Amino acid sequence: MIIPVVLAGGAGTRLWPLSTPERPKPFIRFGGGDGGTLLAATLRRVAGKDGLAAPVIVANADHRPLIVEEIARANVVPQTLILEPVARGTAAAVAVAALLAQRNDPLAVLAVMPCDHLVEDEPAFVEALRQAARVAETDTLVLFGIRPTVAHTGYGYIRQGAPLDGHAGAFAVAAFCEKPDRARAEAYVAAGDYFWNSGIFVMRACTYLAELQRLAPHIHAAAHGALAFAAKEDGALRLEPTAFAAAPAMSIDRAVMEKTERAAMLPLDVGWSDIGSWAALRAAVSRNDYKSAVAGEARQQHPWGYTETLHLGERFHAALVHVKPGGIVPPHDLKCHRGHWVVVRGTTKVVTGDQETLVPENGSIDVSAERLFRLENAGEIPLELIDVERDI
Repeated sequence: MIIPVVLAGGAGTRLWPLSTPERPKPFIRFGGGDGGTLLAATLRRVAGKDGLAAPVIVANADHRPLIVEEIARANVVPQTLILEPVARGTAAAVAVAALLAQRNDPLAVLAVMPCDHLVEDEPAFVEALRQAARVAETDTLVLFGIRPTVAHTGYGYIRQGAPLDGHAGAFAVAAFCEKPDRARAEAYVAAGDYFWNSGIFVMRACTYLAELQRLAPHIHAAAHGALAFAAKEDGALRLEPTAFAAAPAMSIDRAVMEKTERAAMLPLDVGWSDIGSWAALRAAVSRNDYKSAVAGEARQQHPWGYTETLHLGERFHAALVHVKPGGIVPPHDLKCHRGHWVVVRGTTKVVTGDQETLVPENGSIDVSAERLFRLENAGEIPLELIDVERDI
């Protein structure tokens, strides 16, 4: 049996302000109201399929109420809900799931997938998992590659290597490539042998753990300790905080896949999208559902105030950012966000390290993923900014 491992531990920084750390992208209801979420769709995609076991979910402990709600909405019974006390990246999350699976079956095969991807052809996806499992039984770590349709600069790329003997359609991985600039992305697409890294893996638990112990032993040890002293709690498994926090925060790609000689790539053609931007969201859902999804979550409450969607355009969206007196917008609410913010009311204090800058009404602030800072309401009246973010 293939064990689906659904990773739901993200912080929810993309698609901000629609997606927030408190309610990340997997929990956005497309279609508004009681519309479906990406997490529920992921669970239904793999539940009850021939050859697939009940899914294992690895989630941020802070999101447990949201996870439980979506499990009920999807009408899926997971075999385990693993709660992470802190985020340590996908390498540690998968290690815990692999250690747990290995207890019951030394040759268990895992299908590791993020919880917030869109797949249009679900039967073809399940069949691809079965094909990948056959490759993984040769102690190979299989990664699905997506043939690029545009020169996207937001994805990592994989270069296709030689065909694998005995496995039609599967290839060795010749190289992993970081997110490229525009010129390199265009060269990759033109070359024809580069694929987007989907972040979906199929592998034997024992193979992954052996490579992790060899290539990133600190992550292996931390995962082992966190699971060994985990606490059972109302149907969930809460990892031991101190042990798990000792794991270096790394992705499975960086910790293992980019270094191992056991990596293989299987092209995946199922109508895949990671919904990683406003443009991707608009392209993936109907116009009505897109408007309804955003309208249904138009106002997002925060400890420091709220954000409210104002306008949806073909090339940009605009939002009101309201910060109450004394409110502080922390860096994690700004991370992975890019836009031009204009102060329309009040005075903004921008704090970068030990430097403070006051931005008055009609002043502007450029926000990017590379610039780490926080915003404060420096006055006695509510601070209001207009955030304009372009789809690029």
